[in-house]
Amino acid sequence: LQGIVNRVAERAGFRKPPKAVVVRGPPNAFAYGNLLFGKYVAVSREMLRITNREELEAVIGHELGHHKHRDNALMLFMGIFPSLIYYLGTALIRAGILSSALRLSSRDRRGNGGVFFILVGIAAVVLSFIVQILVLAFSRLREYYADAHGAKVSSPRSMQRALAKLHIYYENYEIGYDELSNSKLKTLFIYALTEAFANPFYHYMPPPPRDFNVDVDQVIEELKRKEEGGIREIMSTHPPIPKRLRFLDYVGFEPVKIEEYV
Repeated sequence: LQGIVNRVAERAGFRKPPKAVVVRGPPNAFAYGNLLFGKYVAVSREMLRITNREELEAVIGHELGHHKHRDNALMLFMGIFPSLIYYLGTALIRAGILSSALRLSSRDRRGNGGVFFILVGIAAVVLSFIVQILVLAFSRLREYYADAHGAKVSSPRSMQRALAKLHIYYENYEIGYDELSNSKLKTLFIYALTEAFANPFYHYMPPPPRDFNVDVDQVIEELKRKEEGGIREIMSTHPPIPKRLRFLDYVGFEPVKIEEYV
C-alpha cells in the first residue's frame, strides 16, 4: 500500500508522500494528519479487497486531493464557527432565564434584559444551524474537487468504478453501513454521510468475503440516471453517488468548473 501511495503521490506532485495505514473495517479510505506527526492516508482491508489496482489508485488520489487542498485544516476551521455560535446562543438563553428568575424573585422587577438575552440566544442557535448547512455545502464542494483529483491521477472511469463498488457494498451490507455511520471516524471519507470525531482506528468485523456478481459498469450507468437530493443531501458532508458519477463524466474536459456544475 505504501508503494502505491508513493507512486500516486509522485504523480500528483507531492514532494513527500503521506504515510500509508491499513485499518480494519468496511470499505473506506480517509486522509488525516497534522503538522507535528505528518500526513497519512488510511485504507481499510475491505477496500483493498474489493478494488483493483486502478480503482485503488483513484481512491488514494481522492484522499491525496484532500491533503493537497488542505481540507482537514479548512473544514476543522470552518466547523468551529457553527459550534461557537450555538454554544454562545445556549449560554445567552441560560443567562436570560437566570436573569428573569432573579428579577421575579426580587422586589425590583423593572427592565426586560432577561427576555432580550433569551431572544438573542434563540436567534444565535437558529443562525448556527444555518451556518452549519453552509459548512456542509462547502464540504460537499470539496468532495467534488477530491473526486476530480482522484480522476486526474488515475482515470475518471477508475474513480467511478470505485464509487460504484462502495455503493454496491453498502446497498447489500447494511450492517457495514451502520457501523460506518456510527463510528467515531473523521468524516473525510469517500462515502461517509455522518459527522464524527477524528479517530482513525476502530473495531469492526466485516461480513464474510463475497465477490461482486454484478456488472459494475452497468451499475454506474444505472446510478447516473438516478436522481437524488433533498434534505438528505443538504444534511450530508458528501454529495450523492449519482451526482458524483455524473460529474466525473466531465472531468476529462477542460476546464472543469466545479462550482458551476454544483
